[in-house]
Amino acid sequence: MGGVWVDRSRAIAAGRLQPGDCSRAIAAGRLGSDGLGSDVRNGSIEKSGPFSVTTGFDQDSSFSITMNRVGQQHLLRQAAGFLELGELLVQPDQPVPAASVPVLRRALSALEAIEPPLRDQPETILIKAEALRALGLFADALPLFRSVSAAVPKRIEPWLGIGWCLKRLDRLDEAIETLREGVQASPRQPVLHYNLACYLSLAGNVQPAIEHLTKAIAIDRRFRDLTQVEPDFDPIRSDPRFVEVTHVAC
Repeated sequence: MGGVWVDRSRAIAAGRLQPGDCSRAIAAGRLGSDGLGSDVRNGSIEKSGPFSVTTGFDQDSSFSITMNRVGQQHLLRQAAGFLELGELLVQPDQPVPAASVPVLRRALSALEAIEPPLRDQPETILIKAEALRALGLFADALPLFRSVSAAVPKRIEPWLGIGWCLKRLDRLDEAIETLREGVQASPRQPVLHYNLACYLSLAGNVQPAIEHLTKAIAIDRRFRDLTQVEPDFDPIRSDPRFVEVTHVAC
């Protein structure tokens, strides 16, 4: 396990903190406060603007284009719904449940039917990356998460997704460097500090792990509760510095 999901994002953003490599925030819904996830999940994906009839388009043409746009956005919402449903049974570092596989595949099929330019938008790419991640196809998901982080560096989902995949590909050092970049882009996001602390703990880098854990707890005290059942902190659990940071005075 280890880390919170999105390697913790979603349940945290939804206010339902849970331990484990990402608390299933992913299953809880597509990140509310800063992101595309919740917009996608709620069916309120940002549009480029209302369609207006211009010279050269007759009424039939404009109606057809409008209906096509509506259909494309319906496919995106459908994919997000299949992703959320498919992830309900998925547990970190466990085989993908047989019941989840066809549902996650349906999410990918819906995404394949989406045409440019919507297909190339961060919202669409992120859903595809998360579906692949949920299927355990970490190497396939990784470049998609990277492309979203480059396009929208302030969003936390892609940074967490990259870390999640790299960790499970036994590339912990790269996961740490990625989370450092994420923290630099969004220094007030506690989940990034928390996940980075988890990875640093696993790597045996005690002092940096304590520093980032301290920052996560300072921003959101709920992260202190997660540390009690977070296996990623087992390597440093007995360290006096860890005890001090996680201790709640009576």
